Amino acid sequence: MKDLCLIGIDYGEKKLGLAFKERKLMRPAPIGCFKNQGDLLGKIVRLAKEKKADRIVIGLPLKMDGQKTSMTLKVETFVHKLRQTLPEKIGIELTNEIFTTQEAVERLRGLGKNESFIEKNIDSYSAVLILERFIEKNQPKEDHKLLNEEQ
Repeated sequence: MKDLCLIGIDYGEKKLGLAFKERKLMRPAPIGCFKNQGDLLGKIVRLAKEKKADRIVIGLPLKMDGQKTSMTLKVETFVHKLRQTLPEKIGIELTNEIFTTQEAVERLRGLGKNESFIEKNIDSYSAVLILERFIEKNQPKEDHKLLNEEQ
């Protein structure tokens, strides 16, 4: 995971939160949002090329019992369209995004951020959590120790 360049996406009907993890670094960072309109797929492809991304990690909304929701189907449709648009060398991964929004709100409040800041930035911070979960789930044991040391 350490040598991969990753983009995280928190997909929403109105906007997409975005996060990025550079090569050689373990910690992702928020990079903003795209409105879910117009040439959204083109914007994501351009961002992935600009950042030289190896993979795009997208949060998959599931119920507590793992069942799909109506939003899950929208994300799956988005993923299908994105796969057709992205260069083959850029992979797409899905990871369960349950409670990422709530956790992001708690983190931001813990950092002393006001409600206006949280409202504007919650989607990109949720994308950070999506990337963190993906990295934690997929990294080798020795990298896991490094991630915890960086915190």
